[in-house]
Amino acid sequence: MASDEQDVQTTTSPRDSSEPSEGILKTIMGLRGLDISQESLFDFELPPGSTEWPLSPYGPQSPHLQYAKGRRSARDKRCSAVASPARPIKARKPKRSTSAKRKAEPRQDHGPLPPRDEPLHLLNLPGELRDIIYDILCLRKDQLYAQLRPTLQKEGRHLRKILRRHPTEPILALVNKQLRREVLSVFYGANSFVFRRSNETLLEKYSMTNPIHLARFMTPATCFIRKVELKFEAKGGLGIQFHFSHKLRKSQAEVVTISHDLAKTYCSCLEDNAVAETLAEGNTSGVGRDLVGLASLLSIQRQNKLDGVAHKDQLEGGMYKLPTARCVLCHRANLAHVSAGM
Repeated sequence: MASDEQDVQTTTSPRDSSEPSEGILKTIMGLRGLDISQESLFDFELPPGSTEWPLSPYGPQSPHLQYAKGRRSARDKRCSAVASPARPIKARKPKRSTSAKRKAEPRQDHGPLPPRDEPLHLLNLPGELRDIIYDILCLRKDQLYAQLRPTLQKEGRHLRKILRRHPTEPILALVNKQLRREVLSVFYGANSFVFRRSNETLLEKYSMTNPIHLARFMTPATCFIRKVELKFEAKGGLGIQFHFSHKLRKSQAEVVTISHDLAKTYCSCLEDNAVAETLAEGNTSGVGRDLVGLASLLSIQRQNKLDGVAHKDQLEGGMYKLPTARCVLCHRANLAHVSAGM
């Protein structure tokens, strides 16, 4: 027994920490009374001609030796056990031959290209052809209603309200100075412009018969306008509302005429006096050639005369009510209410 205990103690002596599984195996074999260095004996013999086991039955290289598994780290536990798919293998392109490339040669010799003409510019065309092009781009079949439309324009972090003129000028007028003068002379000179108070809610306070808004509509190019029509509201004796117009015309000889279409059954003394004073003041002030400027002067003259002989009736939308039913000078019927265009 003493020898057995001594064998157990010798077999259970600790080995190097680098081979922990071999020490465990020796302990187990020592408890069974065996030595790991001894070869295992079997109770049968191998038949002749059989091959021997190429490896040692026990030891560090034995396939029966089970090595202890280490603990998984926290990072390995978080990682998925599913292996990532392998990247597909790209087929290699065959190497190009190192032989010199042949230069491209034309299949057919066409000879030299014929000389091209110089590019044709719009300003190089004759004036008659340019006028035809401008007529196509600028002429309108119907009358153009002048407006000042409020819009919001962004300036930095803030929005600013501005008034834009309508109708807008043709885009061709933005090319250069010569085209601008030629295009706008056709656009303003051939079309007829109407100035009146709009019935739209957003444009109600931007009446185009107001002298202030007429002055804002003026530009250096509006001197080409040859047809302007100012429309005013009025009410007759029976309370029927209608419109009458002041038509301003400029001939080819730069002669300006102003006429109105107020019915002859009503007194037109106030309108006639306003027209005469407008023409006289336009010639002296230098705005006689600009019909928009003359329209602004005419609106001011009517406003001043109505302030002197009538009073505003707020129940009728600010229209002026004349004091008498008939005119003292011409003895014709006065309008019940007439608008000054503000």
